[in-house]
Amino acid sequence: HTEADIDRALLDSSTYLQNVISMLRNSVLDYNRRNTKKGSKELPPAPNSAYVYVADKYNEWQNAVLDLLREGVAQEGGIPKDIRARFNASALLKPLMQKVMFFFNIIKTSYEQRGASALDSGVLFSELELLNDNMEYIRNSVGISNIVVIPSSDESAPDMNNGKANALPGNPSVVSFLQ
Repeated sequence: HTEADIDRALLDSSTYLQNVISMLRNSVLDYNRRNTKKGSKELPPAPNSAYVYVADKYNEWQNAVLDLLREGVAQEGGIPKDIRARFNASALLKPLMQKVMFFFNIIKTSYEQRGASALDSGVLFSELELLNDNMEYIRNSVGISNIVVIPSSDESAPDMNNGKANALPGNPSVVSFLQ
């Protein structure tokens, strides 16, 4: 690793940690919205538990999307205007177009914010290690006492609200609930 890689890993991990805290706070707000009875001024009991699902790698079709995006960016200096046609031309991607376009929109937003690094196949740090090492800070920041970090590849772990499938490298999935 070069000095620039180390600095980028440190910056990326710091931004990632703040994003996870923000996602957890938003998850609590969403939980309250979903569980407040219509017309009631009374808030439901606050969630006291959360799962944070992290993915260490993309699956095959997601890697194919990233490959096409990297190829298009290299050729055209940005996301190609005909990217949907390129996805449709792929035998692997064509039957999954709804998922592909949803995934593409996530990556496109990240690309607009972070540039070409958004097209990388992974992150420069261990998400699992970062979250577990900073768990006390996360719990205190969010006010949830029971937060469990779950690798999306762990088949024996609970999968609430499709959290495992929604987790991407660098973009975890968060679910809060009342236990």
